Amino acid sequence: MTGVDHLLLVGPALDEWDTNPDLDWRKLLPDLPADHRDSSTAEVFCDALLRAYLLRIRNELRDLVAGLDPVHPQRAGLTSLIDAFEDQAAIPVMRWLRRACWRLGVGQSAATLSSATVGLVALAALIGNTWNISGLGPCWLSVTPRTPAGSDQVVHLLPLFAAEPKAGTAVMREIERRIQVARTDGTISSDSTIIAVCSGHVGSLGSQELPVSRDADLDAVLRLVTASAAADMPVSVVDEFGSDHLIDGTTARGVVAISAATVGIVE
Repeated sequence: MTGVDHLLLVGPALDEWDTNPDLDWRKLLPDLPADHRDSSTAEVFCDALLRAYLLRIRNELRDLVAGLDPVHPQRAGLTSLIDAFEDQAAIPVMRWLRRACWRLGVGQSAATLSSATVGLVALAALIGNTWNISGLGPCWLSVTPRTPAGSDQVVHLLPLFAAEPKAGTAVMREIERRIQVARTDGTISSDSTIIAVCSGHVGSLGSQELPVSRDADLDAVLRLVTASAAADMPVSVVDEFGSDHLIDGTTARGVVAISAATVGIVE
């Protein structure tokens, strides 16, 4: 490797390389080849760089469903999820991934975390081909049914990808803390339907965990929620209190959880 083989210059002023002999970089590196110069702005270049970094997890997810029929719910859901990420700038997506993770250590990346891959596959399985992603919250996905009749229904999918093995009960305490924060600051209303999707934990998530089959989608999960509530399980407790209620405001509706390892094609 010689002097400039490893060097890439980035900056809008580089457009003037061939026309402006007084350009500082041209004076410093007069023989720098054209393919080592990029006239993008810092914002555009850094977005492209971070997108390239995130390409690994996107490709890994695509490879997992490559053998499935294009209309298979798992593949359709994963396509919707990746499309939702790619519609955003790379920094918000990376921030979302990091916030979805828990206990990331020094040197660990949300983009290479195995529990993140398992969790994203589970989210895609739930979305399938019957739900649309309507919003990307700070650390959750908001989804709505594709049928016109259910277009007013909003469900928040709250992922938590544990970066190190933690007890399921500890994971649920963190989930409840995140929900309380979101309800207190008003980003999630007290009467919202919230499904936590957890990966990387050890053991049961406790009484709030729903027993789901591997091919379950969000419709099946919601039917389980309804059945559990009818059976008087502690799934949906009280939903008529406002977010400012002194006692029940931030926990006015309970949360149910599923283990990501039990849903979708990744075991």
